[in-house]
Amino acid sequence: MAPPRPRPVRSVLRSRAASGVVRPRTGVTLVELVVIMTIVGISMSIVVPRLRQSERSKVDLAAMQVVHDLDMARTRALATRSLVRVAFTTTPAAYTGYLDLNRDGTIIQSDAERDGLHGGGQRPLPEGVGFGRGNAPVLRTGDGALPTDSRLVFTERGLATMTTASAHIYLHSSEDASAVSAIVALPSGLLRVRRYHNGAWQ
Repeated sequence: MAPPRPRPVRSVLRSRAASGVVRPRTGVTLVELVVIMTIVGISMSIVVPRLRQSERSKVDLAAMQVVHDLDMARTRALATRSLVRVAFTTTPAAYTGYLDLNRDGTIIQSDAERDGLHGGGQRPLPEGVGFGRGNAPVLRTGDGALPTDSRLVFTERGLATMTTASAHIYLHSSEDASAVSAIVALPSGLLRVRRYHNGAWQ
């Protein structure tokens, strides 16, 4: 028995059209595309503001960086058995570390002393963050604005002394005066960070 002959392609297509078989369409319509773009736009408007760094977090991160650098300066003082000084300036808002190279108990803040503190140098505060209390009250009576000649000194034993009456270093946001952090230098050389949040120090 001879095998059946294949049906011509045209007859197959005609028979499918006659039977109502429709091939599935591909792509999207303009209406569907507009709906998708609208959903994406709404989602982005909700998510993107949350991804931006807030003024509060900017000040917190700046305070953590200052504490890290001060810890490194204290460690250097202990390792070399020498004085280390960290000098703060308000214009520009920055701080610089110096090492007593000849161990004579005197630091003149020379370039050599600055370079002697490995990893020291001048570090500016992030843009939008400066020294000051903003709208926050003082942590301790007598605290004021950070003078331009404020210096924190670590002794060869790692003890800390501030050249001003205050041992607190306040950081605030120039955009949000309520975003304030304070770095407390204890006489033992330990450092703590306090945050001003919801109208109170925490």
